Amino acid sequence: MTSKVQKIKDSQGYMIGAACCKTCRHFTSDMVERNLSWSARSITEEKNKRCSIGDFAVQSTGHCRLFERAKA
Repeated sequence: MTSKVQKIKDSQGYMIGAACCKTCRHFTSDMVERNLSWSARSITEEKNKRCSIGDFAVQSTGHCRLFERAKA
């Protein structure tokens, strides 16, 4: 059952989280595993963050006029 408040939020297009490249459907990146030289562990890092429209490098927190929220 949808609450009255939820219906109002939906009608206004309320979204959690700011418009940023990281939440845009045109954002692409590669996850790269890196071994730590001083440890037996490895970490996963996000690299090659790009806009698939203009094919340029982006910062996760930036955004442009062509922002489209990625589907959940």
